[in-house]
Amino acid sequence: LMGRDDMVRLAQFAHDYRRMIQGNADQLAMFTGMRGWTPPHGWIARGEVQSVCGVGNLVCVVEGADAPLNEILLELREISHW
Repeated sequence: LMGRDDMVRLAQFAHDYRRMIQGNADQLAMFTGMRGWTPPHGWIARGEVQSVCGVGNLVCVVEGADAPLNEILLELREISHW
């Protein structure tokens, strides 16, 4: 379980990362004239020991390099519509 300080830092990281991804997707759509890039359906920041996935307002920290991140994103996406 995470401590309160770690959860606050994770929430800030997830918020900032999502804004960065949204900005990049907006620019890509604008410069290419191709639609469908926004809104992004989720994001992954993969690390050697841990990875972080996010969809909507949900964030998941995953231990291990071999975690099935695509499956986790699909689950987060489904849960985000509840």
